[in-house]
Amino acid sequence: MVATGTSGMFGDSTRYAVMAVSILCLTVIISNSLALNFTIICMSDGNPNSTYAYSEDQKGWLFSATAMGTLIGTIPISTLTTVLGMRITFCGYCVVSAVATLLVPLAANFGFGWVFTMRVLQFAPIFTMPVSGALCVSSLGWPAVYYLQGVLTVAATILFYVFYRDSPRMHKSVSGKELSKIERGKTSIGHKEAVPYKAILTSLPIWGVWISNIGGHLGFQILLQYGPTYLNKVLRYEIESTGFATAVPYVASTLVKVVAGPFSDRATCISEKARMNIFTVISQGCMALCFILLAVIPVDMSFFGWLAYTSAIAFSGLNAVGVVKCAQLVARHHAHFVMSVTSFIISAVILILPVMVRFMAPNNESSEWFLIFWVVAAVVLITTGIFVIVSDASPALWTKSASVLMTSQSTGMFGDSTRYAVMAVSILCLTAIISNSLALNFTIICMNDGNPNSTYAYSEDQKSWLFSATAIGSLLGTIPISVLTTMLGMRMVFCVYCVISAIATLLTPLAAATGFEWVFVMRVLQGIAVAMSFPALGGITAQWSTLKGSGMYISVLSCHLQFGPIFTMPVSGALCVSSLGWPAVYYLQGVLTVAATILFYVFYRDSPRMHKSVSGKELSKIERGKTSTGHKEAVPYRDIVKSLPIWGVWISTIGGQMGFQILLQYGPTYLNKVLNYKIESTGFATAIPFVASTVVKVVAGPFSDYATCISEKARMITFAIISQGCMALCFVFLAIIPVEMSFIGWLAYTSAISFSGLNAVGVVKCSQLVARHHNHFIMAVMSFIISANILILPRMVRFIAPNNSSSEWSLVFWVVATIIFVTTAIFVVVADAAPAPWTQSASSNKTNPEDPQDPARIGESEPRKPEFVE
Repeated sequence: MVATGTSGMFGDSTRYAVMAVSILCLTVIISNSLALNFTIICMSDGNPNSTYAYSEDQKGWLFSATAMGTLIGTIPISTLTTVLGMRITFCGYCVVSAVATLLVPLAANFGFGWVFTMRVLQFAPIFTMPVSGALCVSSLGWPAVYYLQGVLTVAATILFYVFYRDSPRMHKSVSGKELSKIERGKTSIGHKEAVPYKAILTSLPIWGVWISNIGGHLGFQILLQYGPTYLNKVLRYEIESTGFATAVPYVASTLVKVVAGPFSDRATCISEKARMNIFTVISQGCMALCFILLAVIPVDMSFFGWLAYTSAIAFSGLNAVGVVKCAQLVARHHAHFVMSVTSFIISAVILILPVMVRFMAPNNESSEWFLIFWVVAAVVLITTGIFVIVSDASPALWTKSASVLMTSQSTGMFGDSTRYAVMAVSILCLTAIISNSLALNFTIICMNDGNPNSTYAYSEDQKSWLFSATAIGSLLGTIPISVLTTMLGMRMVFCVYCVISAIATLLTPLAAATGFEWVFVMRVLQGIAVAMSFPALGGITAQWSTLKGSGMYISVLSCHLQFGPIFTMPVSGALCVSSLGWPAVYYLQGVLTVAATILFYVFYRDSPRMHKSVSGKELSKIERGKTSTGHKEAVPYRDIVKSLPIWGVWISTIGGQMGFQILLQYGPTYLNKVLNYKIESTGFATAIPFVASTVVKVVAGPFSDYATCISEKARMITFAIISQGCMALCFVFLAIIPVEMSFIGWLAYTSAISFSGLNAVGVVKCSQLVARHHNHFIMAVMSFIISANILILPRMVRFIAPNNSSSEWSLVFWVVATIIFVTTAIFVVVADAAPAPWTQSASSNKTNPEDPQDPARIGESEPRKPEFVE
């Protein structure tokens, strides 16, 4: 169980904080859909030709519009919540509601059609009714209702997104004690299991729930949708009074729910089924009785009419611990589908209501409304009777399948190798980010057509700034990464950075046509995305690799640094001299980045425990020997900054990345301007070294893990010396080889990049072994160092090699070789392979005495896999 024994931020009551935030968001959605129900009685100024003077038919359509929107919105909900999780889906729907609400006043000015569209997009009366009444008669007018609610919806959505998690296991404020309470007795916690549609559709208790909802919501919705109109037009309440008179019943209903909820849980003197049926009969039966009273009380006794109206809504509150509780108890983790159908039923009811009211009460006369109330009362009583006969309180048989999966050790979709599929998808996305940042490094030599006055004829200073721009962006992008990944998780943050890279890449040709400044901005945005490269490398490896195979995993995953130029350089060379021209490079890579990001978002999960394709056997392999798996623990910044091995990693990164980046950033320029390779040849000549480096990584990774004849530390230091030392030696060769021996120079260039590939199982592996689950922060700092290197390099090259002559480049290579030697020596002295003491904190309170999955308690050699929804 990934939870601490200590209490979280909210003690052992985080679930109630989640409830409060959820209520806030749900309230604003309902409030937005109800605003027109009240403002429609005060929008028109009495002028029959006014833009807001809607006919009765138009009013009927506006009332029906939210039902149409709900019907449309209901269709993808089950799929979206299964694929994306409740958090993302809910926030998406909230944003739609907020935008639609804010645009209603503008839409109203354009005419009925636009208002109808906004109503369709608005997929709580206590707030809406009195506030609408107050604002309608104020100097601000009815539009203020929509602006106020729209802004509140945006604020509530942001709060929900930041605080809510799709499972209590994913929330850092949930203590081990509270998690145990939440999970006790449940057959499954959040597994993304296929919904058994056929089994659900043949379940009598579920049909009872749906049929009861027809009657219950017919009664509730007619009061919700037409309450203001009935009080104002039939009972003759003033607009200001109507607002509060409409809101008071919902206050009463809230109090009824708050009292009934705990009573329903704790009144154990009778069975769960009996309690559920009693509350349903009281709720629906008393509501039907109130409709009968509304049908017989004379209009001149308006106060008694209002009391019956209030009582009907108040009793409807008991439905939450009657019919709704039945759906939850029977369907359990599949309740979201049952409730989606319920939502569909509610939408159908709302859609039918305006037609029914328009047909039965065209003049809003009391006699017409009395007939409506008699019809509604009859429907409520019949549907409630059916529910009482077929209801049940036991979990259905089709809810048991998840528990079978929990104990199963069968393989997932990818056998016991889902971690390698995750690696492949991650490499694809990381490669796209690197490729995008490199495109200009090549296309800059073919963008200008030779005209010194061309838009693309950048000066040497401008070229220097364009090379530096990605570093500036990377520095900016690095700053929030550690905080964002802790709050939102690697998956969400990584996808956002990928989207930034894709947009910047697709817009680069347009930016280049506009001017230098816009190209610079696009390069900065590409650099922001590059900042994610190393944190993702560390974070993904920490979560998904086995401890024993971490060397191989991180070495192969880091191949994206080679795959980027392997793809970009030859493709850029081919497209540059083709009829498509250099802009095609950016369009191609931008589209590929979008596709890779979608694939990553759909497939990747922040922990193997949250991935439905990970088998129990594979999970056991991944977690074996790790101190923590997936808990969002605070990063011990002070301890990390005082760690000598970590400082060794960072210092070595300065030298190693200076060598690698100068070849990566200036490789095409050096081959083209100094060694005189043609543009077509430059693309392939620049790509081949990265192919060699990839091969070196793939071979070295497993060797680093399985060469147990020497210690882990000795292996790590050996690979670091071979990697950095040989790369420095190659720079020495580049400095002394004459230009005429261009092929030998290219071999030294190729060898330097190839040897840099071993760094993944040297310096990078050291950070992984020492920092463990905090490695994302170490890698974020490494990303910052790389950015600083890239930022300094153009100044350094511009200063030392302003004319791109061979003698100037020789001096550059001597300087780089010296820095690599010095920084590598420091790393060798302070390196370590043991996990730092500050990585142990996550395990100190890890084991919950009530955790049924603790192997020590159940005597299993391999822990069972808890299932999750993300």
